[in-house]
Amino acid sequence: MLCYNFIINGGENMIIRKAKGSDAKAILEYCKIIGGETDNLTFGNQGVGLTLEQEKDYLDKMNSSNNSIYLVADDEGEIVGCLNLNSFSKERIKHNAELGISVKKDYWHKGIGSMLMKDAIEFAKKINIDSIHLTVRSDNERAKSLYTKFGFKKTGIFYRYIKIGKTFYDCDLMHLFLNESPV
Repeated sequence: MLCYNFIINGGENMIIRKAKGSDAKAILEYCKIIGGETDNLTFGNQGVGLTLEQEKDYLDKMNSSNNSIYLVADDEGEIVGCLNLNSFSKERIKHNAELGISVKKDYWHKGIGSMLMKDAIEFAKKINIDSIHLTVRSDNERAKSLYTKFGFKKTGIFYRYIKIGKTFYDCDLMHLFLNESPV
């Protein structure tokens, strides 16, 4: 099981580890917090809309999967960052994976996102993933900078993808090709 300590920018000790079913309540609360901190996510302060049991089942499934991973950044028992990398089981698309990542606002610019990204990419390489994709709000330059740092390239746009109130926001589709880049 993946689990290690690292020092974040600012000198604090942090743990990166695989999420487990017992993290379900903390992750649901985390999602409500981060959903209220930014409009860059597909959900707001209501969270992801799963019950405790649904989240626990999802985490148990991810934890037992050989081709997907859910990581958390843990600051003395408080979840401050999450990353999930889901690959596909269908034969023709199983070389692809979708990535989602978030970090609590108080922990931005401390290197947590970079550590989570590094671990996800290493995991993807180990399981022979060729392409990781993600969506990011087109105006979220901070996140796009992180993804670009790891080699992601913009490959498309989802126009009017997110709607908050009466305002629409476009999202960029970004890919990291781990072997040969067709772009």
